[in-house]
Amino acid sequence: MAPRDKQTIGLEAKEHERTRLPIIIYGSHTCEDTAVARGRLNALQVPFIEHDYEDDAYVAERIEAYNNGSLRTPTIVFGQDEVVLTEPSIQQLEEAVKKAGYEIRLPSGVKFDPAVANRPAPDFKLPSARGMPFELHQLRGSRRSVLLFAHDHRCLACRGFAKQLAARVRLYEEMEAQVIIVLRDNRGEAHLWAEEFAPGVEVLADADESVKRQYVGYFGVLNAEREGTFLLVLDRFTAPRVGAYAPDAGGLLSPQETADWLQWLDFECDE
Repeated sequence: MAPRDKQTIGLEAKEHERTRLPIIIYGSHTCEDTAVARGRLNALQVPFIEHDYEDDAYVAERIEAYNNGSLRTPTIVFGQDEVVLTEPSIQQLEEAVKKAGYEIRLPSGVKFDPAVANRPAPDFKLPSARGMPFELHQLRGSRRSVLLFAHDHRCLACRGFAKQLAARVRLYEEMEAQVIIVLRDNRGEAHLWAEEFAPGVEVLADADESVKRQYVGYFGVLNAEREGTFLLVLDRFTAPRVGAYAPDAGGLLSPQETADWLQWLDFECDE
């Protein structure tokens, strides 16, 4: 078979580009769901256009037209209305992006080697939004955990990501796992944040980021930075098995992917 020339390859690339449906986000500057969708598309390196209703009254009209008169954000439109998503989960967004013709590489977790995975993660004690202080070692021998180190209460993407974690709390409980979110805040702010964005989730206050700094240094393989966000899956003995880092919560393992890793632990022996 004769090799294809550069012109043929270029035409094929242009044709492939034409098969991709353009993506428009109709959102809001203050919407946490818009922020996490934007963050996910950025992490996937998928191009999109965003229009926020605070900037143009026409945008609000478009959103309401797609949602039976409700101003729900984000409303994400693919192509000429071929697909319309309203307040999608990260997984729903990813599936729609694939169907829209984009080749994407999902954020992946780092599976820790035995030197890290065979011993408990560093213990800590932090104020809980629920009242009593929380100590990590309390979970040893009983429950697995999904541990998220987020930004503070003002971060919209962290709010949106926390909402999606909270929506799967029952699933995690069935897998004998507890969700724990560590915020860079005092207990009062953590309490208000937890009630609004993460009901049913253990939210902890790490106001001076002492625990986050300790974990960033401990899990050097993640190349994590204190200014970013990171997520860990711990086994029943609080040993870290999987981790992921991203500057923005929209780039972390999705809540569904996190559940998949918990399921993977069912086929492993908790050390």
